[in-house]
Amino acid sequence: SVVYVTGNYLGTSICEKNGYQIKVVPHSDFETWNIQYTQDTIIPFEPKDDKFLFLSYNRVFRISRAILVANYIKYNLLGKGKVSKGGEFIWMPGDPTYGIEQEYLEALCELGELTISDNLKYNQASNVNIDDHKGTFVSIVSETLTEPGTLFLSEKTWKPIQLGHPFMIFGSVGTLQLLQQRGYKTFSKYWDESYDTLESTSQRAEVIVKNIDRLSKLSLNEIKTLRKELEPILIHNLENFKKELEANFYKDGSLKKLEKILRKLFK
Repeated sequence: SVVYVTGNYLGTSICEKNGYQIKVVPHSDFETWNIQYTQDTIIPFEPKDDKFLFLSYNRVFRISRAILVANYIKYNLLGKGKVSKGGEFIWMPGDPTYGIEQEYLEALCELGELTISDNLKYNQASNVNIDDHKGTFVSIVSETLTEPGTLFLSEKTWKPIQLGHPFMIFGSVGTLQLLQQRGYKTFSKYWDESYDTLESTSQRAEVIVKNIDRLSKLSLNEIKTLRKELEPILIHNLENFKKELEANFYKDGSLKKLEKILRKLFK
């Protein structure tokens, strides 16, 4: 008689594997958090400064994001993208290294807060800064959860999609595969997406940062040409996002998918 509704898309398989006698329904409505920012057509690429290569929000500084930013330091990329970093990172010799060389962990400890347009004191989950996205080539999405046993898509994943912005997602294993199953297209033709299959969080981060490093060797004109080439994928994803919104969530202002689950329970 117990039904558990969870944002973890692995919930059903975890229960089956462990023999839990409850019904699990994976469900998320993060797609709806910022629908007012959903664009009619994909946003243009309009770089305003030298930090045009990537956009990386990291307000709550989790270990996974520390690994990511340490890799930005390692590959000398902090000056080539718009990066935010909240909080203080403390590492002492003898602590876990998380797969990062000691010199970059020490450099991370010395790095203060970094801001873009965001105020690090406030959660910007229900806000989208369109200018940040217009001014950068690709979003590096630092998802909330990256741990084994989780597969979770927060509003962070949907923001670039609903604007028509290219993305790499630093999340759980299988994140891109889940998006593909839902009809979205990703970018394996243009950069290495093998990170989506790697069990190690530090290895996933490094593959993503190596992708950025390779892109950093291109001129601005080459980046603009590449962005133009990506447009069919961006348009497809934006239209698929709108289609999913209509099919799964909104009809006369109601959340159709969640309503269907609740009505079934109340029966």
